[in-house]
Amino acid sequence: MSDSSESSKFAELEQQARALLEQGDVGAAAEVVVRALGPELLGYLHAVAPSPDEADEVFSGYCERLLGGLANFRGDSTIRTWSYRVIRNLLIGGWRARQRDRVRSPLTGELSRVAAQVRSRTASYLQTEAKDRLTAIREQLPEEDRTLLVLRVDRQLPWKEIAAIMLDDPDRAAVARLRKRFERLVVRLRDQMKA
Repeated sequence: MSDSSESSKFAELEQQARALLEQGDVGAAAEVVVRALGPELLGYLHAVAPSPDEADEVFSGYCERLLGGLANFRGDSTIRTWSYRVIRNLLIGGWRARQRDRVRSPLTGELSRVAAQVRSRTASYLQTEAKDRLTAIREQLPEEDRTLLVLRVDRQLPWKEIAAIMLDDPDRAAVARLRKRFERLVVRLRDQMKA
C-alpha cells in the first residue's frame, strides 16, 4: 500500500470514529477502530510482547481501554498514535499483574466478536510468516529496541508519532536521541546478521 493510500485510510478512520463519537456511539467507534487498527496493533504486540499469550492479553486490555477511554479522547494525536501509546503503556506497566486484583469490565458483545476476529486472522498470518534469522535476532532485543524497530521499520511511523508513543516529553532533543538510538540499533543488527 502506498503512503498516500495509507494516509487516506487512517484519515478515513479518524473521520468515521470522530463522527460516531459525536453521535455518542462509543461502542460503534471502538468497533471501527479495532477493525481498522486491530491487525496492525496485534502484529506489533506479537513482535514485542514476551509471549503470544501476553500479546493477546494486552490486546484484550487495549480493547477495554479503548471502549472506556475513547469517549474522552481529546484528539491531541491521531487515534492510531493514541492506540500505540495505550498498548505500550499496558506492556510497560505490567497490565496483567494489575488486572488480577480488580474486576474486569466485559467488552460489549459486538466489540468482543470483532476483537476475536482480528485475533484469529492475525494469528494465522503470524503463524504462516517465515521466521528468519533477523526475526530471531530481533526477539532477543530489549522491549524498547524491539518497539523502536517495529514502529519505524515495520509500521513506518514518522519520528514525531514514534516519539509521542515512546516518550513522556517528546521535545526535539529527545526525538534526536531516539533517531540516534535507532541508527545505532540498525548498525548493531547489520553486524549480527553478518556474523
